[in-house]
Amino acid sequence: MTMNTRAPVHLTWLPLVAGLLPLTTYHLCFVIAASVGHLPWCNPYLDSCTSISATGRQAPEMLVFKGLIIPAAIIIAAFWTIATRWLQQFGAPWDNRLTRWMGRLGITAALFLVIYTVALGIEDDAYRPLRRVGAMLSFTLTYLAQLLLTLQLCRLRRAFPQQFPAWPTPVLSGFCAILIVSGVVSLLLDGFYPAYDRLEDAFEWGFALLLNIYFVAFYFVWRATGVLIGIFTDTPGFRPQPDIATRQKRH
Repeated sequence: MTMNTRAPVHLTWLPLVAGLLPLTTYHLCFVIAASVGHLPWCNPYLDSCTSISATGRQAPEMLVFKGLIIPAAIIIAAFWTIATRWLQQFGAPWDNRLTRWMGRLGITAALFLVIYTVALGIEDDAYRPLRRVGAMLSFTLTYLAQLLLTLQLCRLRRAFPQQFPAWPTPVLSGFCAILIVSGVVSLLLDGFYPAYDRLEDAFEWGFALLLNIYFVAFYFVWRATGVLIGIFTDTPGFRPQPDIATRQKRH
């Protein structure tokens, strides 16, 4: 019996899980915390009634938060690793340093998400800076990595218009634009609006929502391009789908 060594382990689903798992965790833990009386029932996006961190500070919701967000961070790091290799496969005539930086920023953001999650719920004041810095850098570095990925996707669209549909670039660019505008507005309000503390939590939930929906949208980008993302057992690494790669060489 011979084994087909070219059969890939399909990983196209990674960005879908990378986006939905954190979002599901935040909302599930909020429901658990509110159900046991740790948080009030409210709409955190509109009422700015609680932070994301507050949904994972106490048991039992803390156990769910840590048990799901740490695997989510690992999946996010895997996504950035594969996305980096995927972009490099095209060998397009632009500077690959952007692609490498994209991967480094995304993986570092996932690492800070783990640090933040591990420190969450620990009462020792020594862990408070870890939580704050971990959350801030996880958000910021994820955004920067997504911005670089969007830029590279725009270049791929121009280089290989037949292989890449038109809709992903304006959609993902829109996500990046909304996030940067929201970030600037948040900073301005923090500096000049005394009551910003009452709005900060709503901004946090909004940022998290957009950052994670970006991953979900990128899942549909991979589906729309017809690219097969996977680990091939005959040689290590990741490859575009063979027919895409063949057509690419002809251009």
